[in-house]
Order: sequence, then structure tokens, then C-alpha cells
Amino acid sequence: MIGKQLTALRKLAGSLPALGLDGSDQATLSLQKHQQQLLQLEQEIVAGLDLLVASRQREAALRRQHRHLQNSCQLLLGFLVEDEWQTQPLKPYTLANEAMLLRLLDFQYQAHGNYFNEHNSAPLLYQTRCLAKMQAQQLLLAAGFKRKKLPQRLQEILLGLFADTDLANGYSYAQMHYLGDLQTRIINYAHKVSDEEFENSLLAYLIYQNLNYAPLIRYIQENLEIQLSAIYNLKEQFVFLSQREKYFACLLENKNTAFDFGKDSAKEQLLAYVNACMVYYNRIQQPAQLVQPSNSPAFGHYRVKLSIGADGLAYLLRLLIEAGVLEAEPRSKLLQFVARHFQTAGIGDQLLSANSLTTKYKQVVQRTALNVRSLLKKMTKIVEANFDC
Repeated sequence: MIGKQLTALRKLAGSLPALGLDGSDQATLSLQKHQQQLLQLEQEIVAGLDLLVASRQREAALRRQHRHLQNSCQLLLGFLVEDEWQTQPLKPYTLANEAMLLRLLDFQYQAHGNYFNEHNSAPLLYQTRCLAKMQAQQLLLAAGFKRKKLPQRLQEILLGLFADTDLANGYSYAQMHYLGDLQTRIINYAHKVSDEEFENSLLAYLIYQNLNYAPLIRYIQENLEIQLSAIYNLKEQFVFLSQREKYFACLLENKNTAFDFGKDSAKEQLLAYVNACMVYYNRIQQPAQLVQPSNSPAFGHYRVKLSIGADGLAYLLRLLIEAGVLEAEPRSKLLQFVARHFQTAGIGDQLLSANSLTTKYKQVVQRTALNVRSLLKKMTKIVEANFDC
């Protein structure tokens, strides 16, 4: 139904004008004629598309003809970036052809989106135009980030996303439209949301909008690694990971949109990362059968000698447990083990009483606490002396 117009379009927009490139009156008339022909062809193609959709043709035939027009426009736009079309005499023709072809693609996308292949790689000129529109909003976006005191690295990731001059990535139509909409949404979000905890709030919003952009995912993962590395107790690390798993699992997610539909969503990638960390934790927690049993000949009668009394030992154990250094589950088993294998000052060869140790663990007097504090201060001074800190 639009075959003749397509043939005329390729002939008119894809070939150099035969005359009128010298700036004369004839050149002006030639350009005006070319523009009128383009406008007439555009109107005929638009009318033909509307009639095509209203016809009784099968969906497959409709889609095939729409895609044929889309591909033709893409090929012609790719042809117009060649050097011969960028010369000064031809520039007016190039701009007229570009404008008409871009309008046709926009009309197809907006009026007949069901037949438009938005996952095709967008032509370079189409991407350039979209990024130019986003570039006009960059100052507004950067000002919002600066006002909210967003971390510099996160600013660079997001600002770079909307000002990517490396178009070799071959963004699709869907990605270009997604980025344009997302930039506007982030600007509005920065105006509406309070400054408190803005970074976490923005990241949750970007996960909801499914910005599964690799640098952003790496940024969130590296932040989790930094927080995890600050936790020395393995049990607390597992608690932290469990909390992160619950947090990401409870985040809302818009499943109808994505920066890249070819990848897992941002939420799925982050949950997979946390789950991998938890699997690693479980593996390193497997008991290693490398320590010789305590009842072996080599260790059966060995006891650790201490220079403090039973009350000081009991309180020191309590501090280690409360600080998360020792895991005592159950605590009675730990105290029984200590009673058998620790020898406090003045006890000689006698064994400690587990019951007495339990009582001293629960009932700490001030003198014992002060003595243990002095011991801890002494340890701190040793660390400072050894590492000049």
C-alpha cells in the first residue's frame, strides 16, 4: 500500500541532487523543490500508514510493511552521515532529509507503536538527537545532585549515562526513550524528596525503575562490600547479609520497564549477589576437621595458665561474648570447657568449678571490672606501641 512512496523516498532522500549546489537562485529553487517533494512524500506515507492499519490485512502483513518502512528510514539515515553528505553545499539537503526521516520514525513510534520494533539499534542521528535533548537537562540534573550532596562517584555514573558521547554502544530506540523519561523522573524526584538519606532513597527508586546499568550495579555491590568488610564478626556479617537480602527482596520493581531487557533486572542482580555472599559465608563456616581432639595424648592434660583469678577470667569471657568475639551457644558448654582447660592464678593443679565460674560470670563486682579494664588498657598501649598509632 505504501510501496510506491517508499521507492520514491529512497530515490529522493538517498541520492545526490543533480544540480543547484552553487548558491545561486537556481540552487535555492532546487532546494525548495526538494523540500516540497519530501513534505509531499511524508504526507502520503503517513496517510498510507493510517489506511494500512484500517485495512483488513493480517497482523503479520501489517507488521512486515511497518518494519519495512522503519528499516528503510534507518538505512537512509545511516547513509546521510557519510562524508559526501556533510559537505557545505549539500548540508541543507542533508538537514531536510534528516528532519523528514526522523519525523517518520517518530510518527511510527507514537501512532503505530504496536508495529514499531523499538529493540532495533537506533540510527546514529536518532541517538544524537535524543542525547542532545538530554544534554539540555544536564545542568538541572547536576544542580539537583549537588544540592542533595550525592556522592561524587554516583553523580559521575548517572550524569555520564545521560551524556554518553560514545555512541558505538548502539542504543536501541527503547533505551533512548527510557533514558529520556528517566532523566525527567530523576529531576522531579530530586525536587520532591527530602535531603535526609537521599542516596539510599534514590538508589531504591532507580532499582524500582529497573536501571540495570552495569556501572550502577557495580557501585551498589562495592558499597555492600565496604560495609561488609567493616564487620569482623562472621555471625554479624551473616546478619548484615540477611538484612540486605530482606531489603532488596522487599523493594518494589516496575516489571514493565528496563534499561536493558536483555539482562536480569537490577533487583534480581543485587539479590543474586547477596545470595552468593551468603553461600560463601556458609561454606567457610563448615567445621574443619584439622584440629587434633582435646583428649588426644598430645593435648589431653594441657591447661592454659593465666595470671588472673577466676573472677577476672569470668568477666573477660563475658566481655568477649557481649562484644561478639566469642560465640557461646550454649554458654554453659563454654564455661565447662574453660573450667577444664584453664588454670587461673593461685589454683595450682586443682580444676576450676564450672558452677563457681558461672556465678562469677553473672555477678561481677566493681573491683573485678576495674582490674580487667586496666588489663585492656595495657593491651591497647601495646598495640599503639607496636604500630605507632
